Amino acid sequence: MRSLFLILCSLSFSLIAATVDTNQSAALVNPDEQSAWQQTQKALTAVLSKKSGMSHSSFASKYSVDESFESAVIRSYHERVPSQIATGLQWFNVVVDEEKIQQLMLSQRIPIWPDQRGTIYVWLVEEYSDQPLAHADQASEALYWLKKWFDVLGVPVQFYNAEAEDLLTFKPQDVRYINPDLIDYIHAENDVNATLLVFVKHTDNGYSYRFGLSEPEKPAMIKNLKFLDLAAGMKALAGVVQSVMADEQRLYADEFNDNTVAVIINDINDANHVLKLLDYFDQHALIEEYQVNQLKSKQLSVMMRIKVLPETFIKFVENEGLLLHQPLGVGHSLLFKSVQ
Repeated sequence: MRSLFLILCSLSFSLIAATVDTNQSAALVNPDEQSAWQQTQKALTAVLSKKSGMSHSSFASKYSVDESFESAVIRSYHERVPSQIATGLQWFNVVVDEEKIQQLMLSQRIPIWPDQRGTIYVWLVEEYSDQPLAHADQASEALYWLKKWFDVLGVPVQFYNAEAEDLLTFKPQDVRYINPDLIDYIHAENDVNATLLVFVKHTDNGYSYRFGLSEPEKPAMIKNLKFLDLAAGMKALAGVVQSVMADEQRLYADEFNDNTVAVIINDINDANHVLKLLDYFDQHALIEEYQVNQLKSKQLSVMMRIKVLPETFIKFVENEGLLLHQPLGVGHSLLFKSVQ
């Protein structure tokens, strides 16, 4: 048995995560121009992109989806794109068997992005050549495509709705110019992991976007792009965000290894600390199951079965910003301290 010791000075944390259904996704297809297998192949690629956190283009450049993956499909169906958005295009959805698709991914050494993922607050503004800058309304084509691509790629999002929320302090210009005060406000008022401010410009010659992606205590990412097709442009934007959010979160085949670990948590001050910690365990993507052994002298002892190597578990815990690994353990004993 491996022993893993987690030493905390405080448990004043909260895990911000959403559970994503990664066993289904969709491809944008034209049934009149693509065969049944071509549509299935594209939809399976979408599932694998969603599960791996790799953009469609990045995934296709490294891996191939052959007929062996078709055995994992449980069902499929078409969904029409609204006629006012596009004509002739449909979403081809597939639902896959979780165990089969994971076995296929591991056999081909395709990384896996766990389905507990950080949420992004998205604020979209648009400018047309004959209209002033404005918040995107619910009829916006850009909003439709961005929402769909985030869903297809498995990125949890919370969109600002100008019709439902009243923020007189901030204007569309604050989004366009990526106002740091707006970013600070969003993070203070919402339980999210990142903020995405998007400005889309519509012209007679096509479109362009400028976005700022901000995570706490990290430099903001700012990107610009000009494009001719709105669906493709919003897909490119969502793909960049997907790659950033999945970075350092992917698991590889040689990291999967069932382990039973002994967890000791010190400085448990009250029942609320215990509840917060158990909620963290319940949500953690790498914890298969756990059992609390005892709470004594402000120390909680837990037996835990994890899905990965202890070293991988350490990496994920550190990336979540809750604990820092202290390389002072002996053998399989590992020491952590809380981040103040």
